[in-house]
Amino acid sequence: MRQVKWNHSLDTSVRACRRKAFYTGSYANPKSADGTRRREAFLHKQAIDTSLWRGNLIHKTIEKCLLPALKKGEKPNFETAQKWLLRLIERQEEFSRTGKYRQYSKEKAGDAYCVLRADLTGSGITAADLCEVRDTSLLALDNLETQFVELLERAQYARKLESEKEIRFTLDERIRGAPGLRCTVATPG
Repeated sequence: MRQVKWNHSLDTSVRACRRKAFYTGSYANPKSADGTRRREAFLHKQAIDTSLWRGNLIHKTIEKCLLPALKKGEKPNFETAQKWLLRLIERQEEFSRTGKYRQYSKEKAGDAYCVLRADLTGSGITAADLCEVRDTSLLALDNLETQFVELLERAQYARKLESEKEIRFTLDERIRGAPGLRCTVATPG
């Protein structure tokens, strides 16, 4: 029995355009030589818009700067987190703008890895978009610090803290899932 990995994005893609779903789900290959259609399909699959980029930046900052302090039972240093966030924005913007995603894998690039759709398509991210990403990302951190004080205090005393821990469940012998992440369906053949 062959297993098919299914998730919300793939489901949406199949409903919109089966050809696109094939190219991004099966045809795209990160190990193909740069410039090949399979590699280009992979890069287009990796490409993100500024709204998703902003969310990724915030999640990475929480994971790398705030959680370690909370796990030690300490109050997080938001000033340090803001500086780290701004530096991450600079590193990822430069990585994407210069097309380093064509030379480095996610593993090699680490936190700097980023493929912005505007850079991949050649239009480039505008100064206004970059400014908006900076401002709204800083605002999100500020809101976390000022509007969620009670949550942060409670987190300091938690026995276990994890960043976006995967939750798994089984519906029957054919369907296993993880909300928002992936669902594996066993199919005959």
